[in-house]
Amino acid sequence: MMLNLFKIKPKSDLEFLKKEFEFLTLDFKYEMIKEVNSNIYKGGNLVIYKSSNSKKQIEISGNHNFYNIIIRKLIENKVSEYKNKQNNINFENLALLENVEYDSFDYLPYGNTDFKGVVKNTKQLFIRNKSFFTTEKWINFDQLKDYKNKNHKKKFGYNIPEKTESYISKIKRIINSNFPELTLIFDNQTLPHYHNESTLEKVIYKNGELTIKIEQYCWRDYREIFTFFINEVKFKEIDISKFKSDEKILTETKRIIKAVCNKV
Repeated sequence: MMLNLFKIKPKSDLEFLKKEFEFLTLDFKYEMIKEVNSNIYKGGNLVIYKSSNSKKQIEISGNHNFYNIIIRKLIENKVSEYKNKQNNINFENLALLENVEYDSFDYLPYGNTDFKGVVKNTKQLFIRNKSFFTTEKWINFDQLKDYKNKNHKKKFGYNIPEKTESYISKIKRIINSNFPELTLIFDNQTLPHYHNESTLEKVIYKNGELTIKIEQYCWRDYREIFTFFINEVKFKEIDISKFKSDEKILTETKRIIKAVCNKV
């Protein structure tokens, strides 16, 4: 059998993303402002599109293992922090608002729907919602919350529990009020979901030669266990589920941070 020496090699995942979302520039009049392949992203690749007319920015990250898109509202041509959930939404919110019983597996790059299938599904979702992407239209959060609760209740039998303040946020409040000498140099709440450092809650503070890192142990099974590190050496582990009140958690946390600072 004669080998086909001129066979075209498959394009990279990044090139595939750019090709499939080319309609954003051709038809929706967006500008592609960034394209990069980097291991700092869970999806390896990142393509960013921006429209000053519709006041939106679309950040697409994905490969065969991970896929995520964040749609960001532009205010005075600037995006707000990722933790601002009113101005930064996940693309699947559009699928949910379109159909409360939508199948989330249509947007996962593994299983029956592979990466290419997921991208094509997303492309069609965007095209069906063209008016959202080409105008200043934004989503109705009351309706979104109602749909999310309906979807969650159908699967699990109850509404989505109300979110409480995270432990890391409490730590930041304690340090801001009681340890002004510590400077925050890293906060993973400022990162997008597609960033590798976004999964485990983590903050890093510095004061001269002292570096304090507080990091969640596990995002799934042990979400309430946190570890304190001094200059990358483990100092203390705390399981906040063991405390009977929020006040006791805050008291113990303050004691630990004080002990860490006294180590130097």
